[in-house]
Amino acid sequence: MNGTFVKSTLELFKLHNINSEKVLEQIAELLKNKNRYIAKQAFDYLNGVDNLNKKTSKKMIDIIKRAIKFKVIVKFICICSYFYSKLFNNY
Repeated sequence: MNGTFVKSTLELFKLHNINSEKVLEQIAELLKNKNRYIAKQAFDYLNGVDNLNKKTSKKMIDIIKRAIKFKVIVKFICICSYFYSKLFNNY
């Protein structure tokens, strides 16, 4: 799947105000894509839709929760690395 193709398609959907439940559910599936660019495009599109159904909203919330957990873990690793380097650079 090509990121540019997904972006262009979503821009076309936005231009024509396409927001049927079936389409939104398919776009929500893109949130799981390994390509972060594609997942971000899907997230941005869904974030711009006013009335998402519960299933799609839950998928977006799950993605946000995972991103927050990941950032917390990365920050923790960075802090540990910093203190580790300070501790062992003195010896």
